Amino acid sequence: MGDRGKGSHLELSCNPRVTNIKISLGLPVGSVTNALEKPFMNSDSLPPQTPYSAPDTNNWRLYLELLALTGFVFPFGQILGPLVLWLVKKDTVSQVNEEGKKVVNYHISWTIWGVLTCGLGFLAWIVITLISIIKAANNQPFKHPWTIAFLK
Repeated sequence: MGDRGKGSHLELSCNPRVTNIKISLGLPVGSVTNALEKPFMNSDSLPPQTPYSAPDTNNWRLYLELLALTGFVFPFGQILGPLVLWLVKKDTVSQVNEEGKKVVNYHISWTIWGVLTCGLGFLAWIVITLISIIKAANNQPFKHPWTIAFLK
């Protein structure tokens, strides 16, 4: 800071009692003014634009599994959430068609098991659903147990 000829300095006076506050930027003299004269952003400094791409197909299984949690928000949401996604995307994404059938069959089956066991199946459904969500998030295969194939 002692050598004023080698760096840019800025003097500020915020308070009449405080004078001569000096900030050294450590830049060569004139570099700050040269940088300010250049346009802030130009097309060379922007990242390359990529066209919109659909979400990775591996994520669709996770979306199907996560939509089962809508059953905590409204009745039969564990069936309707994955069913709606499957109906909307089954023709455009092949993985949604395959996995959607499995997930919807699983939730229909476990809704029936929950009723038949007077609610005890509900606890098993929560555990199995959480395991399937974790497996889907890690891209690991998972076979839903005790599932009746309603949709083939």
